[in-house]
Amino acid sequence: DAEPLMCFSELIALVERESDAAGRLFGLVVELKHASYFESIGLPMRELYGNALSEAGWSHSAQLTTESFESTILAQLRDRGVGGELVYLLEASGYPIDRVIEHGTDAKSYEYDVSDDGLRELTSVVSGISIDKSMLVSEDGDAGTSITERAHALGLTVLTWTLRPENEYLSPAYTRGTTGFGDWRGEFAAVMRSGVDGVFADHPDPALEVRKELFGR
Repeated sequence: DAEPLMCFSELIALVERESDAAGRLFGLVVELKHASYFESIGLPMRELYGNALSEAGWSHSAQLTTESFESTILAQLRDRGVGGELVYLLEASGYPIDRVIEHGTDAKSYEYDVSDDGLRELTSVVSGISIDKSMLVSEDGDAGTSITERAHALGLTVLTWTLRPENEYLSPAYTRGTTGFGDWRGEFAAVMRSGVDGVFADHPDPALEVRKELFGR
């Protein structure tokens, strides 16, 4: 094929090569999806991913960030000794599937995770959280700081996802019609002023442009 799939080991090699060429370290963010499902069909991510990191010499790399919507796999990787940043992804509502599998109707929700008790419990598992941006930006366009301030007070970093300029993905206060781009500058700026440590964006250049306007870098 003209564009074959890249293996994980090849991706790590690419990051290392580009870091050497640029004279600075580039990071790699890995999201582990559906870990419970893959575990159920005999493909344990803790072993497959952990072994791949070990073979590449990346088990303790400061360039590595590992994310998941399931805290179980992150705890397993921590216990295995995987270093770098372990980041727990949170939906704005609902329940993590790994907890539902283990606890059924007694499972704690994503909403619980951003309570004071929930955040405190997460500190024993992860180094940061990554939240749906709707948890930061209200319908009137204001970006709250409660989650970031409370998480930071416990030593957790806070990321958010996903910044996009299209109207269909913007908060109501920043939409300008139903198609095309809305007031993405306004929403991006509100999110960045909320105190988050980093953002995920489908279009990096506009996000970097707003960051430079706000912070000069």
